[in-house]
Amino acid sequence: VLQLAPDVPTEFTLTLTDGAPTRLTVVDRDGRRLRGATLTARWDRSPWLPAMLLVRGVAADGTFDLGRLGSGDWQFRVGHPAIGTVTVQRAIDGSAPVTIVVGGP
Repeated sequence: VLQLAPDVPTEFTLTLTDGAPTRLTVVDRDGRRLRGATLTARWDRSPWLPAMLLVRGVAADGTFDLGRLGSGDWQFRVGHPAIGTVTVQRAIDGSAPVTIVVGGP
């Protein structure tokens, strides 16, 4: 926590890591890609984040482009009528591209 005194100019540098390019695909039990899924995620047991804060874009096949996610333990909760609600956990190291496939039982 950075505490600053009011009325006292302070300089600091905030360095953000690049993160890992991350994509998430939702499939049915036969491996077919599903469009129209809902998505929330959280990092290291933080509050759940809605898709509007996570998703940079959605491909025609329904694959979510999550941009670059930081290192750590992530949980992804996906909902779709064909598979119900599924939660998966994935450790992301912040360097190599990540593809997450979430499917039903």
